[in-house]
Amino acid sequence: MVPEERNGMSAQSVSAFVILSILTGCGSSVTTSIDSNKGPTGIEVAGHMTDKRHGHYSILLRDGRVLIGGGAAAGGTGAYSTYHTSAEIFDPETGSSRATHSMSTARMGDEGTLLPDGRVVFASATQHTRSKTYPVEIFNPRTGEFTPIQFNPAFEKISKTTLLSNGKILAFGRSGTIWTIDSETGEFEFKNRLAVPRGAYTATMLRDGRALITGGITDRAVRDSEIYDPSSNILTKVGGLTHERYGHVALLLRDGSVFIAGGRIGDPSSPTQVTAAERYDLTNRRFSRAGSPGNEQIRAAAVLNTGNVFFILRNGDVVLYDPETGTFHPTGHSIGQDYKHYSVTALRDGRVLVIGGSKNGETIDQILAYRP
Repeated sequence: MVPEERNGMSAQSVSAFVILSILTGCGSSVTTSIDSNKGPTGIEVAGHMTDKRHGHYSILLRDGRVLIGGGAAAGGTGAYSTYHTSAEIFDPETGSSRATHSMSTARMGDEGTLLPDGRVVFASATQHTRSKTYPVEIFNPRTGEFTPIQFNPAFEKISKTTLLSNGKILAFGRSGTIWTIDSETGEFEFKNRLAVPRGAYTATMLRDGRALITGGITDRAVRDSEIYDPSSNILTKVGGLTHERYGHVALLLRDGSVFIAGGRIGDPSSPTQVTAAERYDLTNRRFSRAGSPGNEQIRAAAVLNTGNVFFILRNGDVVLYDPETGTFHPTGHSIGQDYKHYSVTALRDGRVLVIGGSKNGETIDQILAYRP
C-alpha cells in the first residue's frame, strides 16, 4: 500500500531531528539483534512486531522510528480474520518494537499523512467493514495516543491523502471526488470531481503543489490523466499514459518527474499485468516509456534517499531503477516466494524495511531490512 515520502511535499522533507518524539508506551516490547539474524538471500532480519499483521500500514515518523498498525492477524477475510486496532512503534536502531495506544477502529491498507508537527492523520476507509462512517484519526507520537474525529462524509471512501502547504489534507475519493480535510477539526470540504470518474487511480503531489492523477478503471482501464491545482481548484487534462493501467504505482522522482509502473488491464476478475514503465515530464508535459522491471507483478515500490526506485516483484525479487540512466537492475536479492500483504518503508539511512505480511498463507511478525 505508497505510501511516504512519502508524497514529495516540502513540509514532509523537514529534518528527522527537528522533532524528537517521546512515546508513551502501553505494552511490552519485542527486541531482535540485527546482527545475529540473517534473512533469505542476504536480507537481514531487523526485528519482530509485537503482533502478527498483514494488510497493515507503516509510516516513518520524524524521529526515524516507524509507526505500524492495523491490518489483520489471521488468513482469510471477513469472519476468518482478526482485524487489529492495535499499533506499535519500531525502532530501526535497536531492532525493538513496543506497543502504543490502540486506534478507535481497525484499519486496513491505510497510508496516513505526516504533519509538520510530527502527528499522523488517517482518513482512509476501514476497508473490512460495511460501516458507513470512516472517522478521521490522528496519532500523536508525543503521547502515543490516537484521537478520532467523527466528522466525515458518510458516503465517501478516501483512497489517497497528502499534505498541502496550508496544513490541510488533500483527499481523493475512490469515486473520483476531491476534498480537503482540516486536520484540527476533521471537517471535510468538497472541492471538485475528476473529469473521468474512476477507481484504483494514483494521485501524486508535484513540487509545485499540484497533483498528477493517472490511470484507473471505470468499465475499462483508463489512459486519461489530469492535473489538479488546489490553489485554483482547476483540473486540466494532460494527455494519456503510454499504456492504460489501474492499481499501479506512481512516484515523484528527484528531478520532479513522475515514475509510473505496474498495474493491470482487463477484467478485474482476470486481469493482465502491465509490465511497461513510463515517466511524466512536467517540462514537455508528456508521458514517455521507461523500460520494464520484468514480467512479474510489482508488489511494492519506494523512492530511496539515493534517488533510485526500489521494487519488490511478485516472485519476491528486489529490483532497482536508476532514473539517471533509465535502466532497471536486478539486485540478486529476494524476500522469497509467496510473500504478500506486507508494507514497505524507506529509512533515512538508506535501508528499506519489509514489514509483516503473509508467508505461505500464514500471517507473520517478521521485519526484514534491505540495504541497497
